[in-house]
Amino acid sequence: MTPFEIARAVHIVAATLWVGGGIAIAVGAELARHKRGPDLLFALLYAAALMGPGYFMPISMLTLVSGIVATWLGPGFLQLWIILGLAGAVATFLIGLLVIKPRSEEIARLLAAAPDTTGAALTQTLTLMTLVRFDHLILLLVVAVMALKPSVTDTGFLLAMGAILALGAVLTIARIRRMRLTPPRGAGGAVTETRVPDLRRPT
Repeated sequence: MTPFEIARAVHIVAATLWVGGGIAIAVGAELARHKRGPDLLFALLYAAALMGPGYFMPISMLTLVSGIVATWLGPGFLQLWIILGLAGAVATFLIGLLVIKPRSEEIARLLAAAPDTTGAALTQTLTLMTLVRFDHLILLLVVAVMALKPSVTDTGFLLAMGAILALGAVLTIARIRRMRLTPPRGAGGAVTETRVPDLRRPT
């Protein structure tokens, strides 16, 4: 077993844990919102905020570093799919570090300090979920690039990837603007003003 194979294996495992863990939490949050309402949604957000520094930041850093090492030991940095994959990984790492992490921690602090909440807190949470979905779109595009390894001659594939990314960005911006103008809705579509569990101690 060569150092390249070890680095590649670490990269694949770390990427699976990073992408799979994030999507699992996002899907759970969507189900919680639609099936159980904001109470469980806020609890899941609080748990995700706790997992940020202890799980998602280290595993995303391991993914990025192991990918760079595997590339250095293997195919090199000049191939298009390597450049696109690393650029996407760096972008989503920075989004998580500079946008998602501070926003989720801020919402968790607000909920922990004041369990009584209104639609404003729900709006912040749904805005964060929208940003997370766009981040996951980038991650999935990175996975597709790393799996299919497109070159400069794969024009159709590259255009399709760019169109998907652009469409995702437009829909993300439009959804956030719409949420600023429309009251948030909980389970069943009702406008929500609720009391969430006190997250400072177990119930």
